[in-house]
Order: sequence, then C-alpha cells, then structure tokens
Amino acid sequence: MLTAVARYLMPQGAVQQVGSLVCGMLLLWAVLKPLPFLTTARLWNVDLDSRTKIAEEDLQQRSEQLLKSIIEQECEAYILDKAAELGVECTVHVDCELSETGTWIPDRVRIEGALSALQRRELGQIISEDLGVDSDRQEVTGGGG
Repeated sequence: MLTAVARYLMPQGAVQQVGSLVCGMLLLWAVLKPLPFLTTARLWNVDLDSRTKIAEEDLQQRSEQLLKSIIEQECEAYILDKAAELGVECTVHVDCELSETGTWIPDRVRIEGALSALQRRELGQIISEDLGVDSDRQEVTGGGG
C-alpha cells in the first residue's frame, strides 16, 4: 500500500522508474523475509520434538530400571530378614523380570551362606510362597550342616 502511494507521488521520468524499482524490491523483501525464519523455526521445532521424544524415552527407561532395582532390593531385604529369623547369615541377590502385565516380579534368587538342609528347605518355602519364585529358580551356594 505504501509503495503504491509512493509511486503515485513521484515525479514522472527517471525518478519514477528508480522509485518503482526500489518499491518493488522493498515489496519483494517484505514478502520473502519471513520465509527463512519460518523454515528455521520449523526445523528447530522438529529438532526439539525429536529431542523431547528421546528424552522421554530415556526417562521412561531410567524409571523402569530404578523401579526394578527398588523391587530387587526390597525382595533381598525381605529374604535377609526371613533368613535372620531362621538364624542364617547370608547374602542374597534377586533378579526381577517384567511380567506380561508390565510389572516387575522376582524371577531368580541366589543365596550364599552356610544353611543347613532344614534352613534351606524353610527359606526356600518362604521364597516360593511369599515371592512366587519356584525352587528351580532358587540357587543356594555355600556349605551347611
């Protein structure tokens, strides 16, 4: 609009031709100026979206690993308490697996310590009944009487 008014007010001749050229260039500049910004903004947005998605996936994975670790530690502490009630000193390691429902459950138990046959049987039964780890997924190492 301003370029049309400027062209109308210019005197005839060379001044009007130069003025028309300048007005045309200004008009072209005004139209094309936002394009690089939009392209850059769009690319930046896509890059930001992909970074956000990667960060969310990483956070989800870390959360899952943390939850798994907490459940394993809680199960280990539970078994150690039950072992102490039976008079057993031992170390315990629990491995969890992701169930079909998406929850972490104890899958394998390794116990190292000197357990008698009776203590092994009683602790194994507690682990089977309370944690759902069958005897074939329980491993006890160390001697006992």
